Amino acid sequence: MAGARCVGPDRDPCNGRDDDGNGIVDDPESCWASVFTYRGPGQARCFGLSPLSPPPPCAGYTLANREPSFALPATPVPGTSAVRQCSHGDEHVVLSEAMAPDTSREAYEALGFDCRTTLGFAWTMRPALEAPPAVGTPCALARHATAAALGAGQWRFTLGAEAPPAGATCDPTGTLWVLSDVAVCMTEAETCALADCPIRPSGSLVSQRFSSGAVLEPEMVIKQRYVLLNDGPLPWLSHWRVLRTEGRHSFTGVLPLGREIAVGQEFELEFEIGIPASGLDLVEVWRIEADDFYTFLPVRFEFDVAAEHAAHVVSILPSADTEFPPRHALELEVELENSGFTTWPAGTRLEREDAVFSEFSSLPVGALGPGEHTRIAIAARTPDAFGEHVERWSLVDAAGDPVPIDGARYITLVLRVIGEYRAHLLAESHRADTHLPPGTPFIKWFRLENRGRREWSDRWVLRPSALSDLESAIDVVRPVGLVPPGESVLFAIPMRVPSAPAHEVFEEGWSFYDDRGGIVAISRTVDGAERLTSSRGAWLWTRIVATPPCRP
Repeated sequence: MAGARCVGPDRDPCNGRDDDGNGIVDDPESCWASVFTYRGPGQARCFGLSPLSPPPPCAGYTLANREPSFALPATPVPGTSAVRQCSHGDEHVVLSEAMAPDTSREAYEALGFDCRTTLGFAWTMRPALEAPPAVGTPCALARHATAAALGAGQWRFTLGAEAPPAGATCDPTGTLWVLSDVAVCMTEAETCALADCPIRPSGSLVSQRFSSGAVLEPEMVIKQRYVLLNDGPLPWLSHWRVLRTEGRHSFTGVLPLGREIAVGQEFELEFEIGIPASGLDLVEVWRIEADDFYTFLPVRFEFDVAAEHAAHVVSILPSADTEFPPRHALELEVELENSGFTTWPAGTRLEREDAVFSEFSSLPVGALGPGEHTRIAIAARTPDAFGEHVERWSLVDAAGDPVPIDGARYITLVLRVIGEYRAHLLAESHRADTHLPPGTPFIKWFRLENRGRREWSDRWVLRPSALSDLESAIDVVRPVGLVPPGESVLFAIPMRVPSAPAHEVFEEGWSFYDDRGGIVAISRTVDGAERLTSSRGAWLWTRIVATPPCRP
């Protein structure tokens, strides 16, 4: 392979195969890098590629064993990723570039770690789920969460059967498979002492009789039927219950399943729903509840009631994606269609529900026949503050009764105000609903691009919300160096999941402030379009679900 160190014809070359039939894939001399362990103060461990001296970040450490602890491919072979050692004082963290974003080399370097030591390459796998590669005797570096030098949590690795640090939490997704012939290497099942997985029931919706979005006749009674599939690891028990969690037009209370539903078996639910005489954006939602009040498999039915008078929004201009500066005068145009079956009376009008940016509270629409269109101009001025500003308008007839607009009670108008400064979220670690064990330290990072008109300095800072559920080691995060418009910077935040009962959800929001103390607008890309993360504080969020560590 390209970059391999070639050897004589009687040796096993670096090709991922056992060419000489001696039971070892590739002789160590051909393409394997031997990794040695050095010990420092307080039994701190540092890895190096030479038995003669430790790497520079571990100067003064002593060799723990004359034999190598393990070996890594010295060049990339299929399925491997680079393994680096990041050092900060006596804290040395081994990470793979193929691992989850929380082990990003850049995130550690943003916290002051030196990550220039490359140990080689390794395979990243989930223990007990996949077999290690056939490269001699497999050995595992098991990832554990431990306390770190910066007052926050970091990841540390133990080798094979070595005990993890006291109080460490084993991470079942962070195991590096390497080659070793030393006795400390154990089987993958013994690498981590993992708790059992919390096994939960689950299911999926196969079909439903009336689809969401249906328009139904007033005061009729329908039978809505669902076909559900038990696609989880557990049977559904007969005494488990169906409960309505939203709506008021179907049954009240709860219903038992009535029979056990085996894994892979379908189950049919049928409810009677009384359609009201009128209504807008009606919804009924049901879930299945297991023994411990764990609810799963929500099924949702949204419907509208047919109305004599109804409207459809043909277009709203300019679109919600259009950006405006503060205090900017403009005109919005709403095009409506009479989607009912009678002519709207002459007194039909748009009524403003809440004043935010428009100049008038009521605008005439007038008589409009079925299928006809009309355009209404709304004079407006953008607010001073950045963000997505929203107004709601309702359509009412001459008597003041609401006319459904696409089944809804309101039209929502949005003006997007962007000031002189803006940040765009390019990437982040630990996206919404990341699962981590209680007490686990982690590094949350955001990569922000400067899309404003001024450069950022270390006086532009991220600050957390006062209502945070998570534990942050620092309360201010600053850019390293100047960040001109068009360039990006990574903000790394050492954090920790509280030691709380499993399945609790913890959140933290961060806002970005300029050097004058003003909140900077933050946008992100959603479905190909840029959206502001919030119009009330520009939050950058992380949302963690506390989940017990488990054997995959």
